[in-house]
Amino acid sequence: MKIIHQIGLTLAELHEEAASISDERRESYAVWLTTRPEVVQELARQIDIFLVYRVKDGAPYGTTGPGTVGCVVGFQEDGRVVFDAHILTVDLDVCRQTAAQIRAVKGPIRVNVAPEWLEVDV
Repeated sequence: MKIIHQIGLTLAELHEEAASISDERRESYAVWLTTRPEVVQELARQIDIFLVYRVKDGAPYGTTGPGTVGCVVGFQEDGRVVFDAHILTVDLDVCRQTAAQIRAVKGPIRVNVAPEWLEVDV
């Protein structure tokens, strides 16, 4: 997904990009997935890679702590997912910012995350 590599997108734009994935790409992914080990297929049944996720409160991670948003870009056979995390920022006048106006200020950081620490960002 091209959203993974862009800097400066708003959270709303991340969601728009994720929603715009073509049916052809989704079908190709489904076919590819059938060639993967069962543990990877099981993870894929739990995690939709075409959505934006947020790290849950209480997650035991530093750089990608609670509230970090990003996209799942792969699956590990040890049960973790590969997550491209976007570090977000807001203007000093936070009171006038909406969640959709928060922008990614750095390129994504690729990390492995246990899927139980991810929730779909709505």
